[in-house]
Amino acid sequence: TGLAYNDKDIENVVIYTANIQKANVTYIDDTTGKTLETHGLSGKTGTTDSYKTSDTITSYEDKGYALVSDNYPADGVVYDNDDAVDQNFEVHLKHTTTTVNPKDPQTPGEPINPKDPDGPKWPTGTDADSLTETVNETTHYQYEDGSKAAEDATDQVSFTREVVYDNVTGEIVEDHGWTADNGDTTFDAVKSPNIAGYTPDKAVIDEVTGLAYNDKDIENVVIYTADPDTPVNPDTPVKSQNIEGKLPNTGVAIDENNTQNILSVISLIILGVFSTIYGKFTKNHK
Repeated sequence: TGLAYNDKDIENVVIYTANIQKANVTYIDDTTGKTLETHGLSGKTGTTDSYKTSDTITSYEDKGYALVSDNYPADGVVYDNDDAVDQNFEVHLKHTTTTVNPKDPQTPGEPINPKDPDGPKWPTGTDADSLTETVNETTHYQYEDGSKAAEDATDQVSFTREVVYDNVTGEIVEDHGWTADNGDTTFDAVKSPNIAGYTPDKAVIDEVTGLAYNDKDIENVVIYTADPDTPVNPDTPVKSQNIEGKLPNTGVAIDENNTQNILSVISLIILGVFSTIYGKFTKNHK
């Protein structure tokens, strides 16, 4: 106030200082719905923050996560001039999974995520052998003396297991259970082979249905009994029995060493009988 005509002009300069603005980047686990972490950022209005989400996303991917969405600017946030409201951004991630089966087995004790050696490990039961089970049926064919009568008949049913694991937690998220190969859960009926001169105690081994992966192996034994006048084992012929005594009216002893002479002795007896008859016939007609 009180300015005069000869007062000098006045110039004033007002300096505006940029206010500090805030931004938040929140990482969210979509699988669980939980917040993993939040990065708080700050800077002057109009400036660009050097923070990038790529490194943090990579660290989560190394632990078994997959990126769902990221609305944070790729070149960094430019701070606005709204002092009342923070700038908020979200990065959404989800758990990845791994399906384990005999064709894609794992090594128990090894890290599920190779780039996260301190993270969850593959549990027992994820190797190929543990994911496969086989149930066997064997039928043996024997003679009464225990010797082999025919080749064994065999059948088998195989089962495989498939399990889905969460790569972040190492926990099972789906267990598809045990499945029979080609849907086959049956041991077919087996007809006992024919062996000339022998009869099996089981003509047919019955069909077995509804087999499960944890059933025990089955063993059957079929015994072949010799039919009458048949050797117990075809490789062992029947021995001739000892014949003791003497042929009547001859005084000739019979045993296993002279049985080949029996026919000759019988022929002599017959000849003697005919000679006696002929002699009596001739005498009566003189």
